[in-house]
Amino acid sequence: MKYYVIFCFFCLSGFSCASQNLKESLINPFDTLNYTHVNVYKNLLHGVNAKPPKRELKKGKALTKDQINNLIDIVGDTATYGSARREVNTIFESFDFIFFSGSNEVIGQIAISYNNNYLLSNPFIPASIFYKQAIGNDTINLSGFSDSGRLRVQKLLTNLGINVK
Repeated sequence: MKYYVIFCFFCLSGFSCASQNLKESLINPFDTLNYTHVNVYKNLLHGVNAKPPKRELKKGKALTKDQINNLIDIVGDTATYGSARREVNTIFESFDFIFFSGSNEVIGQIAISYNNNYLLSNPFIPASIFYKQAIGNDTINLSGFSDSGRLRVQKLLTNLGINVK
């Protein structure tokens, strides 16, 4: 029994170290994106691989550097995620953050669906699928916002003048 307890201790310690190493190896692609400015729009994108209409790109609200940094910190943090997605709302409302290059080309997109509790992005954010749950023989990604992540997203949107409930 004594050896079993020691074995379990080392296994658990190794697992937590492995998880910590995995967590540290997750790279947020938006940290290294070479953008000049970011605008936010409501319901602009219909999928993050869709090209936003150029005429609509002029109507976005520009984010400050602090707001951009906050957005990038939130979406790249594994603590933002860990809940199931809630796709129960019949109306898909998204807040779309578009990252632009110096030549005004779209180089990144983050579509946050606050009501449905998740985001989509291009490039993909690995932190969003850090947490998983086994269900029978399957494993699902817990890519929905955690309670703390949801609160951080709500504060960001409120800071941008977007009211969400």
